[in-house]
Amino acid sequence: MGSDRDSQRVWFLEWPEALDITPLSATVKAGRRLWIIRYLKHCKASRQAVCRVSGRAYLKKVAAEESGQSDHCKAALSWFFTTADSPRPG
Repeated sequence: MGSDRDSQRVWFLEWPEALDITPLSATVKAGRRLWIIRYLKHCKASRQAVCRVSGRAYLKKVAAEESGQSDHCKAALSWFFTTADSPRPG
C-alpha cells in the first residue's frame, strides 16, 4: 500500500518561512504551525523519521486521543508534506 516516497525522509527546514508567505489567515497559520511543531516534536521524542508514514501514524494518534482535532492536524500535515514536495526558489 505504501510507496518508497511514503517512507522517504522529508527535509523541509524552511517550512516556517513558507507558511508565513502562504495566503491563509493568521489564525489558520497559527493553528498549522502548532500542529506541525507538535508532529516534529513527536518524531524527535519517538525517534521516528519525518515522513508520510510517521505523519499518518501521528494523525491516527491524534484522532484517537484528541477528539475533534484530527481535521486541523490533517490540514497542517497535508500542507507540510505537499509544500515540501513543491519546487522552491534557491
